[in-house]
Amino acid sequence: MVYARTPLPQLVSRALKPNPLLRHVITADMFTPDLIDQLFQRSLEMGYSVHHDARNRRLGNILRGRIMYRLFAAESTRTYESFGMAGAHMGMTVFGTQGVTFSSESKSGEALSGTSEAKGETRLDTFSSLSAFMPSLFIYRSKNIGDVAAAALTASVPIINGGDGSGEHPSQALLDLFTIQQEVGRLDNLRIAIIGDSWNSRVARSDAILLNKFPGNHIDFISPPEFRMRDDILTILRESGTSYEIHDRKFPAVSEANIVMVLRMQKERATQEQIALVTNHPEVIARYRFGPSDAAAMRPDGRILHPLPRVDELSVELDTDPKAAYMRQMHYGMLVRMALTEWVLNEE
Repeated sequence: MVYARTPLPQLVSRALKPNPLLRHVITADMFTPDLIDQLFQRSLEMGYSVHHDARNRRLGNILRGRIMYRLFAAESTRTYESFGMAGAHMGMTVFGTQGVTFSSESKSGEALSGTSEAKGETRLDTFSSLSAFMPSLFIYRSKNIGDVAAAALTASVPIINGGDGSGEHPSQALLDLFTIQQEVGRLDNLRIAIIGDSWNSRVARSDAILLNKFPGNHIDFISPPEFRMRDDILTILRESGTSYEIHDRKFPAVSEANIVMVLRMQKERATQEQIALVTNHPEVIARYRFGPSDAAAMRPDGRILHPLPRVDELSVELDTDPKAAYMRQMHYGMLVRMALTEWVLNEE
């Protein structure tokens, strides 16, 4: 018997057609408090399962047969591997490309090593080519603000923003809030001190956007004037009624904070003025390092977060301090990315 079939070219064209109904994760602003609560409840369930041998084996059936592709046009350890491990725990097949090399022929400026971008292929053609292999999901990191959003306009599968330059990092913001919830017990009526390079930090920007969604929170931005949070985020906070202050000293804000978020100076995205300050005035930057004496001045129930990697802005002596939550923060991050991946693929 011969079965009537749709011609293969039609099937392929249909599969690669942009789908406006997909659940992309481009900005932290898309998350409502209700959705955050839903994702965090699922993250807790994931956490209990990965720590239980039998339930952990059952996790491997949730997304079995699905394929994750991590397209990282900028360096990463934690985000790249955290998403990979999240997918693997749920049974996904995980692939990826990361690493950056400059190509004078590349129309996109920065090219992925190991890809045809090194020959001059555009980022869009690279993305379209990988889409033709029909993964179930892309985790996409770019050095340029807007690249991920642009890719989503032509995407036939969901995309999660793994960080776009100094723009946003929504999954990091989610895991930061989950860490706060687990360590402090709530997401409202908090004082949060963010120390370091807020200007270039996509983490600080996305964190501020999410913290803004819960009542009673107050954010202290602590940095040299050259590294202060940009006006677009401050405008969002002002217009929604979230209080904030800008400081060039750590105290007294640190001693009053429930959460201290330490950030490194991000030289890879810094302006010439910022690079000059770091190079010529290391004593200024040194004032924002966070060490044991700073932690001792915090509230007894305060917690220290850091998105990592760190350079010298956060003392390794703090790693065994009960207030230091940044190592636990990484584990929480994998759980949140498990829940987020499941939600994006409409499996829950």
